[in-house]
Amino acid sequence: MDGSLDLDESSDVDETTSSESSFYGDELEKSIWEKEAVKFDPATWSSRHLDSLTTIANSNAKVVAAARPKVEPEVARLFNLLEGNMAAKQLGESVDEFLDRLPPLTSQEATVGPWIWVANPHTSERLLDHDYTGLKEEGGLLLSELKEEKSKLEAMMKGKTKGTITKAYNPIKKQYEERILQLAQDKNITSGKWMLFPPEDAVTRVWATVAKAVVDNELGVQAKVATWRSRDSPIRLVCIYTKDFSNVADVKRVLRKLSQLGLVAREKQAIYYKCDAYTYLDLSSGNEWSIKASMYASSELLAR
Repeated sequence: MDGSLDLDESSDVDETTSSESSFYGDELEKSIWEKEAVKFDPATWSSRHLDSLTTIANSNAKVVAAARPKVEPEVARLFNLLEGNMAAKQLGESVDEFLDRLPPLTSQEATVGPWIWVANPHTSERLLDHDYTGLKEEGGLLLSELKEEKSKLEAMMKGKTKGTITKAYNPIKKQYEERILQLAQDKNITSGKWMLFPPEDAVTRVWATVAKAVVDNELGVQAKVATWRSRDSPIRLVCIYTKDFSNVADVKRVLRKLSQLGLVAREKQAIYYKCDAYTYLDLSSGNEWSIKASMYASSELLAR
């Protein structure tokens, strides 16, 4: 498996991206997966699985890796933000080896964790001081203020049509959306992701395609795929991350590459991009502030 889509599989791609399929995820599935994505705490998970067979095996793998011959200078210049995290691709293994070690279809949450990760080794991305607590606290206050403004407006315009009230509310909402996004930038929480929801019979091919493109510096800074869990669902979530949601050119570049890889079709159902700040603030579809949960839709960006 080299991670690329074989031309003979083009019919399978069309099938999994058709509007009749769940490749792009229905609203319930998307809401469930988004909540799963934000509540995972790797430190807590690790502390509960220190003595698992997988952890012991991973420890042995590190010993073997340490005994390997020194890598060539060209490889040594690569950087892996997730190096040492055995639920992620390591610099010393090929994409094929990574996919064989952690196949998304059968890797289980109980032993691997909820996500399998791959980082772009060609970026110079380093850990930043992400103020998640500050975002949640200050962002929560902004949302409380917006809720109060909305209530006041509705009381003042009682008896007016819903459309009239919405028209008056939208400029107020826009101001708060801009303030929240600015807050996210101030707190160094600028990442965002394109989201795919392939069915289980397509997740192996989709993830292999995404993983290879990330490693080859063709997509964003990271990607992840959900592992198998006991919850009865035929859908998996694949997230392809970009560094900065405000960099529309880069967001669009990644989308175009996904389209070239056969994972997004202009004429089919759209996929959506969501900034991580909205995920941390629990701004999902149908929220009480009427804030649109996604920042970009593939149908809009590909039409530009």
